[in-house]
Amino acid sequence: MYKKIILIVIFLFGFSFSVFAESIKNYEVSIFLNKDASMDVIENIDYDFKANRYDIDYEDKQKHGIFRFIPNHFQVQGQEKLKGLRERKLEFSNLKVYVDGQKAKIAEENKHNNGNYFIKIGDKDIVLTGLHRYTIKYKVQGALRYFDDYDEIYWNAIGLDWKVAIDKAKVILSSDKIQFQNKACYQGKLGSKVPCDIQDNIFSATGRLNHNEGLTIAASFPKGSVQKVELWGWSIFGWIAILSGIMIFCISMLLILTKRYLNKFKFYAPIIPIYEPYKNYHPAVTGFLIDKKLDPQDITAGILSLAQKGIIEIERIEKDGVFWGKNIDYIFRLKKKLEEMEDELDMMFVLLIFGQAKDILYKTMKDVNIKSRFRDKLKSEVALSDFVDDAKKVYAQRKNIGLWVEDYANKNGIIEKLGSFNFIYWIFLGIFSVVAILIYLKFLMNPFWIMLSIYVFLFPLLFLFVLWKYRYTKQGWEAKNSLEGFKLFLEMTEKERIRLLNAPELNPKQFFEYLPYATAFGVEKKWKKQFKNITLAQPDWYKGNEALATGSIISDISHMSTIISSTIRTTSSGSSGGGSSGGGGGGGGGGSW
Repeated sequence: MYKKIILIVIFLFGFSFSVFAESIKNYEVSIFLNKDASMDVIENIDYDFKANRYDIDYEDKQKHGIFRFIPNHFQVQGQEKLKGLRERKLEFSNLKVYVDGQKAKIAEENKHNNGNYFIKIGDKDIVLTGLHRYTIKYKVQGALRYFDDYDEIYWNAIGLDWKVAIDKAKVILSSDKIQFQNKACYQGKLGSKVPCDIQDNIFSATGRLNHNEGLTIAASFPKGSVQKVELWGWSIFGWIAILSGIMIFCISMLLILTKRYLNKFKFYAPIIPIYEPYKNYHPAVTGFLIDKKLDPQDITAGILSLAQKGIIEIERIEKDGVFWGKNIDYIFRLKKKLEEMEDELDMMFVLLIFGQAKDILYKTMKDVNIKSRFRDKLKSEVALSDFVDDAKKVYAQRKNIGLWVEDYANKNGIIEKLGSFNFIYWIFLGIFSVVAILIYLKFLMNPFWIMLSIYVFLFPLLFLFVLWKYRYTKQGWEAKNSLEGFKLFLEMTEKERIRLLNAPELNPKQFFEYLPYATAFGVEKKWKKQFKNITLAQPDWYKGNEALATGSIISDISHMSTIISSTIRTTSSGSSGGGSSGGGGGGGGGGSW
């Protein structure tokens, strides 16, 4: 009993589907080949909408017409240009549309829709049901193929992209005074070699074409029968190559112009050992000049410079760990008042360590009354652990320290900030933007081109964000060259130093005087090795385990840099059988809307 019910349901649903599913009853294509190599095409499509007013979802099945699209490009195997970057194009004209013998409304016509010639027939205010004949007339130029011994028409007359079944399909080929010779016809899905029926110049499908099945015809004719007309355009890979070329050119120009601009004052001189820092520049600035960024080791060097100048005192303290080992911290004690400091960067580091975190902002360094403003706010003693905890709370510190140093270097004539040069970047950004907009308009709604245009538009913006914000002046390059030599001196071995002419004698005072610079350059351990045979007394600004002496100081410097770096990361700125269904020009498909 149940089996009978199931069979009845299956029969009813199958019957309902077969009765009410849309289809094309008959699809007839007439092609007339002209002497000027153009083709006049007439497509007669008997489209059955099959809507039933008694269907529950009748409203959803309401249709207003059909749409048709044909690819406006194709490749001819063996005749590719520029490795496929250029491809054959089709031109469509003289479009006329009729429904049931009456001139019909064209709701939309677009010759460049996703690489297709697209037309939409019908009126959104008119609902269609039942069977209607659509007649589409148009002229197409550029569809023929030309070979050494013959020419041919190879046309995908009924495209593979129809989403409905086609009960009958036929193509009629005709021309005045052109004799068609070898003929072929293929039906089915893409790549199918199933032959069609050929009677004279009439090509017919041998059965029903299901959705995504089409019919392709091919016919050769003697050379010289028609004019040779080939229309060429860029393929999608060609456009990619063009855009890539534009991008590479613009980026190359940006890099060349940037290098020329930034290195305007650069001079090339051999790096030789220099025995003292250039003009006694602040250690934080010397580290900044070497690599164009302010590193945690530069901040450590700034703190050591405060100690070397007697502005602060550093004490190393040890506490027992929870289970074993020692927890090491450092106490910074302020020994001088803010009013007694002359160097702006010294004041910045004092404010950084001893000031309240909420007040450590870049603008404060430009305040005329900076000393009096912070006189009563400075702490006299700060632990490094507390200092980094405060730094964690204020993101501004991570970038403003670098801004302070940049501003300091700018005011002292070491660097100059870029101004009008950025205008050049906006010019190239405009070129990118125009290209992206043109692509978007030409290939509207194609996801590939949309994504590519976004990429082309955003790339120079990303490049702009990593642009250097300043360049070295003549004095800056001179300072950088000198400091490279000073760094070379600090990291020398004892044997190398002895071989130098006029090398100064090392003394304990010199070790601590140059220690902040060695720290900024990251060569403090190498600098210490030069004093392995020299007794160094504990400096008065360092309190700790005197037995460890200078060895402790060097390890403590590395330890402090590690702690600081973990929290304050400052920013720097053929037709005789060889073919298949879907080949040649034409094709496409359509459906209802």
